[in-house]
This record gives sequence, C-alpha cells and structure tokens, in this order.
Amino acid sequence: IERIQVDATFITVYSEICGFAITRHNVGSMTFMVRYDANGNPIREIDHTHLVNTFTANGHTLSGHFIVNYNAVYYPDGSAVVQDMGQNILVEPGQGPIAFAPGMERVLVDPDGNVTLLESHLHDYGIEGFCAALAP
Repeated sequence: IERIQVDATFITVYSEICGFAITRHNVGSMTFMVRYDANGNPIREIDHTHLVNTFTANGHTLSGHFIVNYNAVYYPDGSAVVQDMGQNILVEPGQGPIAFAPGMERVLVDPDGNVTLLESHLHDYGIEGFCAALAP
C-alpha cells in the first residue's frame, strides 16, 4: 500500500469548456494498493482518491470534494479493465452547491494503451453553473 499527499496547482481543462483560464488547486491524498501474482506481475489494483478542489478565475472561487475509487484488473496479455466510481461536488460560497458529478465508468485498456469505453453512468450536473460562477 502506497499513500501520497497531493498539493498541486494547474490550469484545468475546464478552461477550454468555459472559454477563459481557470486555475485548479488540489489538496488531499491518494492511496494505491496493488496485488501481484507469484511471478511479480500486477493482477489487481485498488486506488482511492480524496481531494479538496479549489477552482479560481476572474476573482471568483469554487471549492469542493473529489472522492473516487478506482479498481483495475490486469490480464496476462497486457490489457486491463479499469472502473472508477465517485463524485465531485462544488460549492459557491454563500450560494451552496452549484455542480455535482457522480457516476461510474468502466473502460478496457488494450496492450497498446488504446482505451475503449465499456460502460458509463457519469452525470455532469451543472457545468453551465460552474462556468457562470467563475465568469468575468
């Protein structure tokens, strides 16, 4: 089991969606647990991420919690099936929750690294409210 502390600031991909620069600051922890076969090859991985996210743009700030569990099963041919399940809740100070993104996604990663979506139940409630809350 490996646990790392996260403290990172970067320009987020939401900048493209909203049309202006948005800075994201993540603080929290990530835990990784990998199981191996008798030959030392990974066969399963379980990860847990718990971050406090702060998004800033144009003098506005949104914050919230990002909590996700990842499960991966690795196969002898080099492929893997990865499933993530969690939620991301963002709150505008004085306004309450403005964005909520719960869900689950399962993908197949082939030996060459190509990703195929197998199943998705992601729900993105509030990207319009997110952009509006951070707009100039």
